[in-house]
Amino acid sequence: MFIMPGSAIGFGAHQSAPSVLLSYVLSDTSSSNATDYSGSFDNKSIGTAASDRQVIICVYGPRSSAGARSASVLIGSTTATGLVTANSSGGEFVGIFAATITSGTTADIDVIFNSSMLGCAISIYTITGAATSASDTMTNVDTDPLAGSITVPAGGAVVTVAGASFRSTTNFNYTNATKDHDAVFDSDFHFSTARSTANGTFTITADADGNTSGDSMLAAVAFDVA
Repeated sequence: MFIMPGSAIGFGAHQSAPSVLLSYVLSDTSSSNATDYSGSFDNKSIGTAASDRQVIICVYGPRSSAGARSASVLIGSTTATGLVTANSSGGEFVGIFAATITSGTTADIDVIFNSSMLGCAISIYTITGAATSASDTMTNVDTDPLAGSITVPAGGAVVTVAGASFRSTTNFNYTNATKDHDAVFDSDFHFSTARSTANGTFTITADADGNTSGDSMLAAVAFDVA
């Protein structure tokens, strides 16, 4: 039997372990007071089309009054699944949503809350090679710093979103996650997202200049390999 030099057969042949591909695409904000933000985030890039592409939308909504908030997200005509959400004690909202979108490179992102908000912010990520449900989630609210433990499978990844309202914050500082977006809009509303491809169980911390003791939230989703 002839074997090409450098080739390997049978037991012991090395194969790379599968892993997801997680990419940050963009972020955007709206300062409108509204419940329905349809039309605020039209024609946004959703990355490169792929047969297993999931589009991930991180959402932050600062409150206009106290009370629990919820949201729905459409990516084009597809309703995204809410993977994790969190409310601060004052009614602020963060959430991470995802949907499998195999074609197209742009889409309208419609965010609709159950009550009026003072603004809305989104970040868009894409992931391929991943299972279509969360392998783990984490939330933490109104603490200083914001922090929570999450387990990321080998080859997987984690996306995290943080928000803080009416705080004198200018910069989120993360541990165990790489920041992709960090901005204050409308003077009072601080929105940030981050990611990691580290695996194992670890704590992600988001410290907004040491001032996240109220009206603040952190949420994260881990994805396993498909």
